[in-house]
Amino acid sequence: MVEPMLNGPGVRDERGTSTRGVVAVMRRWRWMILLAALAAAAAGYAVASTGSAKYESHAVLLVGPIETADADALRASGQLAETYAAFATSKPVLNATSRRVGGVQDIEDSVSASANAVTRLLTISVVTSDAQLSSRIANTEARVLIDVAARGQRAEALPIPPPGTTTEVAPKSGSLRVVDPAEASTTPAGRGALAIAILAAIGGLLGALGLALLLDRSGDSISDLEELREVTGSGVLATMTPAVLATRRRRVASRTQVKRDFHLLAAKLNAVGDRSLLVAVLDADGLTFTTHLAEALVATGVTVAVIDAGNPQVAATRDAVLADARPTARAGSDDAGDGAGDGSGDSASWPLRFVNPPAFDDGRGADAARGVIDDLLTDADVVLVSPPPLEQSPGALTWARVVDGTMLVVQLERTGRSQLSAVVENLRLVHARLLGTVVASGTSMLRR
Repeated sequence: MVEPMLNGPGVRDERGTSTRGVVAVMRRWRWMILLAALAAAAAGYAVASTGSAKYESHAVLLVGPIETADADALRASGQLAETYAAFATSKPVLNATSRRVGGVQDIEDSVSASANAVTRLLTISVVTSDAQLSSRIANTEARVLIDVAARGQRAEALPIPPPGTTTEVAPKSGSLRVVDPAEASTTPAGRGALAIAILAAIGGLLGALGLALLLDRSGDSISDLEELREVTGSGVLATMTPAVLATRRRRVASRTQVKRDFHLLAAKLNAVGDRSLLVAVLDADGLTFTTHLAEALVATGVTVAVIDAGNPQVAATRDAVLADARPTARAGSDDAGDGAGDGSGDSASWPLRFVNPPAFDDGRGADAARGVIDDLLTDADVVLVSPPPLEQSPGALTWARVVDGTMLVVQLERTGRSQLSAVVENLRLVHARLLGTVVASGTSMLRR
């Protein structure tokens, strides 16, 4: 479909906000982002599935007396809870636990302890690949600590009471009792393979999106309407399906869309009212595009002359050019009428004519070009000029100088910013009037 003309309210801008910009990049790089997310998910699931399940058990102990109003005892118990947490992972305690359980290899990697100085709770956590073993180790570790505390304040077993603590308070403060014994867990600890796969997919998606943003910003091609307006300094006449630039359209759906887009563009150009227009197509066959646009204009009831400025007649005069004008629809046109191209009849009676202009090399090209256009406009309602590349041909700029307006046709994600900038600068040098741009884009957000 075709957008409203110039900077009207219907023009959708992909980079008006940062969110739209990210969405546009995701749409352009969607396959790479999707594949990266799937690959990361598969890798995460494979890694999580190959590892053995881990089971975690917890034994909770209370440090100090249960019922007491002694603030010093409570404060000392909280401090001792943190000391016991560090003491629980020491080698003497772990070795004693391992012997009682029956010998556990690498037990120091399985046992951890934490304490809360306010609640005076000491938590012993054990993680192994056997649920029953985890609970046995946790409960055995708790009993070892209780036995150590019960033997009194021998230097090699019990931590020294905090400074300032009386000998009467210390034994009460250092007492231990189990308030929640460890039980065998029925579910593996940590996240399952599916959860890990989902997290890996999210990480892969974010990584691929970051890479896509980097690649998208580092390229030279025009990627959105805001950048296009910035380079050209003009509005967008229309956005059309990329099939408008194809030399062959095999699918009926594509042909139908192409005709619809050209007819809507022709209606807009009729509303503008310019009688001579240079149609500059970048990175595609400009004459094919101009031909289909001419046929769409003819369908609105106007007569059109197409100047094929890319193939001038080297030794022809202006009168010879006009006499040799071809009253026909070009070969390959979808809308060619019956009998087109037989050369019969007066060329002025045909709604669509093609002209190969003379080559301008005498320094008076602008006057000659203007004369050809004026003569054609005596019989035609509209003259379209299909030029050679504007960034390479001085003759193309000659035509741009004398026509009423110039229309650029660009392709998002293909037309280079530097190329488009060169074309616009050349048009400004000859004071050409840039009517606007037509965008060929497959992006659904643009084609509204």
